[in-house]
Amino acid sequence: MLVGGADAPATLEGMHGLTAHVVTSLLPLVAGGQDGQAPPDDEVVAGWTGFAVFISLVIAVGVLGWSLGRQLKRAERAKAEGVYGDAPEEKVLPDDGPGTDVPESPEVAEHSRRSGDPGAE
Repeated sequence: MLVGGADAPATLEGMHGLTAHVVTSLLPLVAGGQDGQAPPDDEVVAGWTGFAVFISLVIAVGVLGWSLGRQLKRAERAKAEGVYGDAPEEKVLPDDGPGTDVPESPEVAEHSRRSGDPGAE
């Protein structure tokens, strides 16, 4: 027998007396008189409740991931601003590379030619 009986206190050795009494009193109610026998496979299904629990867990993981992403962005921004005691990081503008120069207006090009700028056409 799985629960109750004369050998129950021996299996719950080391538990407080009141706790052992409560556990041994409630276990037969939980077991439901099954005597350790599992129900047939066709009687055990998750059903809509299992589906709802699964979907709820998927949504919870999604919300936690979204929240983690927001917190990491905030922490990175705060670190860059020097909130955590570090020196604030200087923003470095990326070099656009060759061939990405903005064409000058005709007035600026004319002024550059007259002033003798060697980079002007």
